[in-house]
Amino acid sequence: MRDLFHGLEEGLTLSAAMRVCVPGSKARIIEILVPIMERLCKEPEQFGVLRSEAIEMLRVQVFQSKHPTQNLSYGQAAKIVDYVLKYLVHPHGFPEVIRKRLDPVLHPVIDSPILNNYRVGLGLRAESLAQLGQEEHKRMEEKLIAEAGEEGLTVAEYDDELWERFSGPRKETPND
Repeated sequence: MRDLFHGLEEGLTLSAAMRVCVPGSKARIIEILVPIMERLCKEPEQFGVLRSEAIEMLRVQVFQSKHPTQNLSYGQAAKIVDYVLKYLVHPHGFPEVIRKRLDPVLHPVIDSPILNNYRVGLGLRAESLAQLGQEEHKRMEEKLIAEAGEEGLTVAEYDDELWERFSGPRKETPND
């Protein structure tokens, strides 16, 4: 599982989501996610359960950089988990057979530009990922997954398209 660990570490280094975590959180996040991702490799049919477990563990065990005594919100934790899953599936860590099984069930990586462009139309109260709770996050996911299907794209492909539309070309620079 060395490739998995390396892919996870690299994905977190590139993720802008790490900026919301207190310094030193990367090691803790890896400690939390490695066993879950290893289980996912053995039981890809448990994707939904393991994804929820990963989000909840990050939400209660990792703290915000702006408010070091406050846990991550659901939206912040989900962004980290969904980004890492997308990164591991495309194709930085999971074995090929697992990637093929997980690609169709990936969730969109909801970030601030996507939230800002969808929140009014969906009637969401959250103005930032720090305010985005599980129910509003789920409503956004459902909308984005439906749109991806209408476009004939996987969620990962649609996520990339939205990123470019709302944020411009991706810059893969470390955020360690």
